[in-house]
Amino acid sequence: MSAKYLLLAIALTTVFLFLGCSDDESAESQDCRDFFLSHLNLEAYDDQEIGCRAFYNLIEFEGNQFVHLDNFCANFGFFTLIDCNGDTICTTQSSSCNIISESENLEILGLVIPFVV
Repeated sequence: MSAKYLLLAIALTTVFLFLGCSDDESAESQDCRDFFLSHLNLEAYDDQEIGCRAFYNLIEFEGNQFVHLDNFCANFGFFTLIDCNGDTICTTQSSSCNIISESENLEILGLVIPFVV
């Protein structure tokens, strides 16, 4: 009888640990989004018309999130990947930077706010 309780305790502990990790990852993911929006001074994307405005794509690779600048009307030729700490990870000019081709595109995160001179 005690073996059943031990097995039940192990199973419940595993479930609670799994649920706890999922919440942490969700909070971390939101923190990353918020960081990019404020650090890059972006207008949050909310299905508005983009046209030819520059925007940042949020991508995920091996559980880590990155952003890169993009535009539907211009071919930038290369991208710089930025991590959640604001650090440049690599540029696609580098042959070792294969994250974009192997990543999952999550969403358009935000639009670059045009500045007036």
